[in-house]
Amino acid sequence: MTRPTARGLTTAVCSAALLTAGLLLAYREMAMLGAAGLTAFALSSLWSLSPPRVVVDRLVEPRRVRRGEPALATADVVVLGRFRRLLTFIDPVREEGSDRDDLPSGRAAVLAKPGIPARVSFALPTGRRGVFQIGPVSVGRDDPLGLWSVTRPAGPAETFTVWPAWHPLTRGAIGSAAEIEGERELVDAGSITFHALREYVPGDDLRHIHWRTSARAGTLMVRTHVDAAVARLVLVLDDRLASYPDSAAFEEAVEVAASVVVATVEGGLGLRLMLASGAGGERSIGQTQTGLDQLAAVRLTIGGGEVGELRARLTLHIAGDAVLLVTGTKADLSLLGPLSARYRSVAAAVVGPPPDDPLKWAVFAPAAGQLVNALQDRLWNVSSSR
Repeated sequence: MTRPTARGLTTAVCSAALLTAGLLLAYREMAMLGAAGLTAFALSSLWSLSPPRVVVDRLVEPRRVRRGEPALATADVVVLGRFRRLLTFIDPVREEGSDRDDLPSGRAAVLAKPGIPARVSFALPTGRRGVFQIGPVSVGRDDPLGLWSVTRPAGPAETFTVWPAWHPLTRGAIGSAAEIEGERELVDAGSITFHALREYVPGDDLRHIHWRTSARAGTLMVRTHVDAAVARLVLVLDDRLASYPDSAAFEEAVEVAASVVVATVEGGLGLRLMLASGAGGERSIGQTQTGLDQLAAVRLTIGGGEVGELRARLTLHIAGDAVLLVTGTKADLSLLGPLSARYRSVAAAVVGPPPDDPLKWAVFAPAAGQLVNALQDRLWNVSSSR
């Protein structure tokens, strides 16, 4: 892309004014000065006809980072040509899906020599949670007078993720024996609780082949089992705008959800994560990174997720030992009451001050750290009755 610089535009406007005034006033020196300025502006534009030919190799490390922790982007700029160049390196950073460059970009002046990489490093903004796009890189140069600038793309865009912060939570959902009719977790065949028969696949333990059924079916069949004491938690993050007094309260709620995800998954317990608005569906979280990636991308939603709809989804589509709703003070907590017949435990973690008559299965605190401590101390796996 070729465009005049601020200096170039000022020179062109002032030179045109001088030329016009000189001609109208018959002031030859003034007209000559204006003509000289316009000539310089026009000749400088020829310089931009040969944009810099460069190769940029960028490394982002780490690609995923906890909010507030450092992340660095490093780029090596190599000039393709015979002359060294004074180049302008620009690597914009923006939130993924946004056109606004409202975050600090990587900018530097680079004196690059042919065939020798010139290294540029800059810190990435990690002060807020989200999925961000870095680039595409553009490298440019100005003419000797600084009147015209030419830039060209020199590297692809990449993404990096800033996870929400989380707080220590040493105790997760307390497991209980799975219901006979309920959802069960498939585990290695070493468990003693039989679940079903399925067709053999390479790698299955030969000790668990069911020979009588295999003989009747004409193909090898193996036994699968369940762990009847797997603890499961249904974590519901309320992402509805109407549930929070402001966006800061929602960020605290996301931190609470991240704390629960880390403690539950790393504790080897089952977890299903869903959003109150219904966006993204329901997801079984088997790895901490998966849950934190989803929480990094979540945004407040206008509308959606009515109380009856959310209760129906929890009642009909998910079975689990415990359900935890993380929400704000404007949410309707009555939806959890009828769920006690299906879940062994229901609870709510609410960002904000407690009401005059709080439910005993709900805890309130204005900050994520305090709310996590309250969960830890007195609300994990309690009854839903008042």
